[in-house]
Amino acid sequence: ELTSFVFKGEEMLTSPIRLDLFRAPTDNDNRDRFGSKHWYAAGLDSLTQQVKDIKVTGTGNNRVLKTTVNLINSKNVKTGTSSFIYTIKKDGTLHIGATYTPDTSVVKSLARVGITFAMPNRFNQVSYLGRGEHETYADRKQSGRIGIYETTVPAMYHAYITPQATGNRTDTRWVNLSDEQGRGLYINSIKPFEFSALPYTAHELESAAHHYELPKVHSTVLCINKFQMGIGGDDSWGAPTHD
Repeated sequence: ELTSFVFKGEEMLTSPIRLDLFRAPTDNDNRDRFGSKHWYAAGLDSLTQQVKDIKVTGTGNNRVLKTTVNLINSKNVKTGTSSFIYTIKKDGTLHIGATYTPDTSVVKSLARVGITFAMPNRFNQVSYLGRGEHETYADRKQSGRIGIYETTVPAMYHAYITPQATGNRTDTRWVNLSDEQGRGLYINSIKPFEFSALPYTAHELESAAHHYELPKVHSTVLCINKFQMGIGGDDSWGAPTHD
């Protein structure tokens, strides 16, 4: 996992960039028969990366690093494999490619497939090209018009009665996360993606039954997703999501 990214002498990360397959369960996730119970059973909330292979190619300012890892849960069970390809350009651009192959004998359902990392909480200004201006999901996005939006990390967090996953944006082309001086990270992709930028980690959200139990904000937590399960809500007693 990538633990540090320094640009012009400034550290951009407060936690490693790593694959993430979990989200803080929503109220519907806890009722969905294909939802959070399967995530916990597979240990997707407690994965560690066990390195299988590391390869470095290229020279100078155009080096490519490829790592292959096993994803191990807290029961020491392998849940799948993942590969990361990091390409660092001399202008400071970092290209990240990631793949995930699940062990389907263990993993029966996925909350999402993406990467997560944290930045210092001064990076709390958000602009993006995607659906907005409210949160959207695969099965709840038609009301979100594609456009360029500006918001903040605190504003992306919606305070549901019980703390849970929130703030997702779909069909995103690019997102810029910066401090008040305009310094930060610009992220884009050749294909539309989903993202959220929140003041809490998934584990901080899932561990709190009430908002006053959430910790003091110390980071901006960015999730970049290729896919995230929809929210559902056809009924409140177990109907699966459509996407």
